[in-house]
This record gives sequence, structure tokens and C-alpha cells, in this order.
Amino acid sequence: MSSTDSTAATTAVFNATPGTLFRIYKTDSTAHYTAVLLKDGSVLEVKNPDTSNKKEKFASVALWREARGADENNVQVDSSKGSGTVVDAKIADGFNYPNSDKPAYYWVKYIYSIVKEAAPQLLSSDEFKAAYNEMVALAKKHETELTHYKPSPSFRYRALVYKPTNGKLDWCGYSGRFESEYYSYNKRQTSYKRQTSYSREEFNIARAELVAAYKKIYDIVQPLVRDYMEKKHTITQLTYTNGTYKRSIKNSEKRLVDIQETIEYLKEKIAANEKKLAGLTSQ
Repeated sequence: MSSTDSTAATTAVFNATPGTLFRIYKTDSTAHYTAVLLKDGSVLEVKNPDTSNKKEKFASVALWREARGADENNVQVDSSKGSGTVVDAKIADGFNYPNSDKPAYYWVKYIYSIVKEAAPQLLSSDEFKAAYNEMVALAKKHETELTHYKPSPSFRYRALVYKPTNGKLDWCGYSGRFESEYYSYNKRQTSYKRQTSYSREEFNIARAELVAAYKKIYDIVQPLVRDYMEKKHTITQLTYTNGTYKRSIKNSEKRLVDIQETIEYLKEKIAANEKKLAGLTSQ
């Protein structure tokens, strides 16, 4: 199926990834409505010719479609910018999937979406469920201190790693960190001092708890998703690189046009000057 083919909305949503665009054209094809699929399965209408593109959120593609008076066959789907997987916390059966948007929960949300996409059989595993819920409990326990960098779409499929080292702040591949601990240890950051309720020993204990829970999840998940993630990461990076190359070509072509126009202009000036010179030298 082409990414822009008309298709049934129910089928499109079942296979859609966050970022997928849905379009409904008016009967005269002069204008259209556009909505984007969000991570929780809802959609945000970002283009509406009747309301000067006022944004409006709908619980599902079906409800948005009905509000715009279109049947399933009149919805066009563009999945070229979609990535990841839709996660509805209400149907995460037995998993304590967090509803909070705090940075402490970025990784547990990320790993759930990876499992759902690459190894959905684990959603029926009691072992994985227990390990996941343990990690969520620890994230909640250390909620005020724990943070993560928000996963970038371009690095979503980087392979999971576990690399124990002897470093002072050893996270063993887990992407969490304690921001206040960083500023406490880095003496050069004298302009910023964040309040923390943890002592240095408590930071080390908390990190050991999180890394141990991360290792349990890593041992369960990594063997099942490694090949899939490596392939998807390669595809993502090559697609990104090609996009960069294409933009460079476009910019270079524009510069070539500008250069050619400059050359033609200079040729005209030279021809005019030579004509004047010929007239002066013939006298």
C-alpha cells in the first residue's frame, strides 16, 4: 500500500505509527482537512479550511472522520513521517504504564513502545511484566531526582546496551541520570546549584537499584529486539543521511542557478563594454 493511498481508516489506524498524517479532501478537491496521529492513539487536527486551521483534538481517527462527514474510503494516509508505536495506557494490561509526562518516566515509556513494536510476545510474559513494573516503581521512587534525555526519533532504534565499567557515575548503558548529582559533582558549574534531598551515598544506592532493574529488562528484551533495532536504525540513519544529501543538492542547484545568472549578467556587461570600446577605437 502506498503511503498516500486512500484506505479504510480502521485499517490505517491499526498499522499507523505516531506522526502519521490523515487527510480528508472536500468534494471539489479545492481544500482538505489534515490530522496527525499522536502517541496515545488520539489525533490532532492541524489543518481545517473552515476554521482558519484552528487546532482540535479527537480521541480517535474514526471520531475525527465522522466529525468531518467522510466515510472510511475517503481518508488518505501519509505514513512517511511516522515512527514508533501507539501506546494506550488504558489497555496496557497488567503493566503499570505511567501517565505522567515527567522525565523520570521517559525510559520506561520508551522500552514499552519498543517491545510492543519489535517483540509484542513479551507483553504476555509474566517475567517481563514483573521486571517492567519494578522499573516503573523505581522511577516513581526516585521521581524528583531521576531524569532522562527525551529519546530522539533519529536514535529511537539504537541497540540496547549494557556495559559495566568502573566509572564513578556508572549507569552501565541505562540512559537515566541524576541532574542534581551532576551539578553537585561538577565544580565548574558554580552558577547553578540544584536542591537535592539525596546524599552522595543515597545517589549511589539509587543508581545501583535502577541499573539492576535495567539489567533484568535488558537480559529479557535485548536478544529479541537486537536484529530488528539494528535494521531499523540503519534504515533511519540512511534515510536521514539521504535527506541531508538531497537538501545539499537542492541548495547547490540553487547556487548554480545564481552563479549562471551572474555569469550571464557579466557576459552582457562585457559585450556592452566591448561594443563601446570598438566604437572608440574605430574613430
